[in-house]
Amino acid sequence: MPDSVFTLSETPETSSEAALAGVTDSALTNHGVLQTLRLGDHLTSRTGAALTFTHIFTSHLQRAQRTGQAIADAQLANASTTVTVKQLPELQEVDFGSREGTSYRPSSSAALPQTPHGPDRRSRESDGSMAARADHFINKYLVPAVMDTCCRHERNLAIAVVSHGIFLTVLSTRLLARFRKTNVSSAADFSEKKPRWSNTGFVLLDLVPGVPVEGLHGPRLVVEGINIRTHLLGLEKTGGGVGSAMADGKQRRIEEWLKKF
Repeated sequence: MPDSVFTLSETPETSSEAALAGVTDSALTNHGVLQTLRLGDHLTSRTGAALTFTHIFTSHLQRAQRTGQAIADAQLANASTTVTVKQLPELQEVDFGSREGTSYRPSSSAALPQTPHGPDRRSRESDGSMAARADHFINKYLVPAVMDTCCRHERNLAIAVVSHGIFLTVLSTRLLARFRKTNVSSAADFSEKKPRWSNTGFVLLDLVPGVPVEGLHGPRLVVEGINIRTHLLGLEKTGGGVGSAMADGKQRRIEEWLKKF
């Protein structure tokens, strides 16, 4: 079979970075949009990872969907190859229950409470519920996508999964559990600690020869990197609050304006 790759990517910066926005459909900031553009170009350009995506799965929340679409648009621009972005509620972030939208201190190491106090308060989604969602996604969507990709007999084919930090931790754990332990090797420590994602940081998983038999038991999986952020080198947030401002879809990049001259 050809080499194929999973890229598990976190969503970009949103307008609710200092609030618990699990299932809240937060809008991207201007800086967040730039992060998605950098990611898409890096993954699909010849000077970057030069991957060709056969499938792109995203959460149905706009911050994930726009990231997946940025990858698809970059692939069309760089390689003239189209790919459909499939939005799935199974890939949404953890539901923080009654704490959705409340502020928090990102630097705090204290665990978030599972169940708020008081009447009529919704609990945070359980880890078991997220694991069930992850398993459903793997069984119904990811395994068939792997089988389809393997049958194409091309190299550098890839499958992208764009989701959210907490859910991606659960998904990556459930995914690795499908492979035989002897078939998993790692250039980075992926099994002993939970991976942490920065905005648009991604995990690169390389699937190497071996036809998928009994689910994902057959192939060998190599963890190439965790929280890869090379595409963000040199990208600094614009001062004066511009970078943190909500992105306006009607805005155009300066490169488009310069084409007129």
